[in-house]
Amino acid sequence: MDKILIIEDDVNLAENLYKKLEENNYKAHILKDIENFKKEFYNFMPNLILLDINLGSYNGFELCMNLRKQTKIPILFITGRDSEKSEIEALNIGGDDYIKKPFSMDILLARIDRQLKSQSMENRKSIIYKELELEIDKQIIKNLNSKEVLELSSIEFQLLFYLINKAGEVVDRGELMDYLWENRNYVDPNALNVSLSRLRKSLAEISDENFIESIRGEGIRFC
Repeated sequence: MDKILIIEDDVNLAENLYKKLEENNYKAHILKDIENFKKEFYNFMPNLILLDINLGSYNGFELCMNLRKQTKIPILFITGRDSEKSEIEALNIGGDDYIKKPFSMDILLARIDRQLKSQSMENRKSIIYKELELEIDKQIIKNLNSKEVLELSSIEFQLLFYLINKAGEVVDRGELMDYLWENRNYVDPNALNVSLSRLRKSLAEISDENFIESIRGEGIRFC
């Protein structure tokens, strides 16, 4: 389920957006306190952001520029500003779309769907989770805080790629084995334990956090 972060200071509009998104099978979250933006962003890890420009004492343009230093996820500006100058600035600083208020919810949903499809996993060059960045083409993992970089083996990369995209979910061990080896019937069940152990050790080289949790009788969770 794709996750969408709503950054909008009009409470009624934010709540209407939340309801509409949830009704259309998105997981939505309204940013309540912009002072805690960074914490809420990394806790929620959205796939797309709906961003207003006028946010009280804050400016959506500045927020967008800061986001673009950390992530390439789609940012859709939703704003009452209807000047061409504002739209050009929004796109030049990294915004992916610019939607003027008032707008049709159905149009907004279509724009969101288009952005998410264009940013599908096949087209993404990297995935950011907390302080980690997984560079897909290079198969390396980087700690964004310490700048430490580690090259992953093929099996470690595949395992991390799958788990990080299901972060927070409990993944069945059989599901993981089918993803890694296509048919688990021809693989020693212990192979997954060995791969998980190697990945844990690799992650421990660049972070003190324990990302991989084994849940007895249920599966594996990346957290």
